[in-house]
Amino acid sequence: MMTRYTLIIAIALFTAVLVIITSPLTSYSISNYFIMQLNNNINEALSRCGVNPSTTFIVTRTITTTNTSIILDLSLSNNYDIRIIMRLANNQLPVNEVNITIISNNSAICYSTSIPISSASGTYNYVIQGTNYFIELLSYSGSTPIVTNGSSSLLTYGTTINSAIIIPTITGNVICNTGSPSIPIYIVYALGRPIIYVVQPSKPITSILCRYSQSLNSSYLLMALLIGAAAALIYEAALVIMRINRLKIT
Repeated sequence: MMTRYTLIIAIALFTAVLVIITSPLTSYSISNYFIMQLNNNINEALSRCGVNPSTTFIVTRTITTTNTSIILDLSLSNNYDIRIIMRLANNQLPVNEVNITIISNNSAICYSTSIPISSASGTYNYVIQGTNYFIELLSYSGSTPIVTNGSSSLLTYGTTINSAIIIPTITGNVICNTGSPSIPIYIVYALGRPIIYVVQPSKPITSILCRYSQSLNSSYLLMALLIGAAAALIYEAALVIMRINRLKIT
């Protein structure tokens, strides 16, 4: 028979699951200076080349990785291309320069700009991991991260993670959870689509789970089911307590 303690446990479960489902949604932001730099420079480059955001969209994405750089090529519907080159470095944010280039439909460079990125230096290392749908660039200290690689998800843990940069290889969304709702996930956009996610906590974290999904709604389906189960448990516990109280009164 359920007691008042069962109700308390059910409410705690409901609250915990609610935090899990809402924290990725409420933590996405573009207030970070690095992210604002990239967003502003991408928009300026497209504007200088006369690319209309209301009629142009991303058709394909190609990512090339080397030991010292990540190259993201975006093919657009107007036959233009956006090339974003990240120069890698052993910093807290593992990038020290980003180059943005717009290539016109006749393969000529329409506009190009380089953005120097400053972040704390020290005993940092970086590593690149990948799934079928996105790659993940991690800055870490100490031992190499332990990674559980799935077809659409990456779970990284067991080390000191200073920041993470996640780049989708196809159109869709990447949802990341660090276990703390206070750690924001920043987004870089191109033509209204997320192209780069950045996790940059104020203090190092020990784990991060990222998962690809075509839509945010389907990504939270399982969490919604968990919330439904928790709510049902609360309702059942409340009914039992009401019955017990009625028996005591009679």
